[in-house]
Amino acid sequence: MRRSAKPRSHNRHQDLLLAAAQVFRDKGYAQASMRDIAQSSGMMAGSIYYHYAAKSDLLLAVYSEGVRLVSLA
Repeated sequence: MRRSAKPRSHNRHQDLLLAAAQVFRDKGYAQASMRDIAQSSGMMAGSIYYHYAAKSDLLLAVYSEGVRLVSLA
């Protein structure tokens, strides 16, 4: 079984959102792939689908987290 190169974080969900935000920023939503996001987060590509059924669901989660953080400021 392959393992990712990055050590596991205690908050993998937050790591996933951060990685997705960075990939969406760098590549744009249309060009970003779940595989790109998985690689950036240190997860295996299939692991993302445990958290999100589709890339659009992940985008919504990134957006919602951004709004939540801005509203706290």
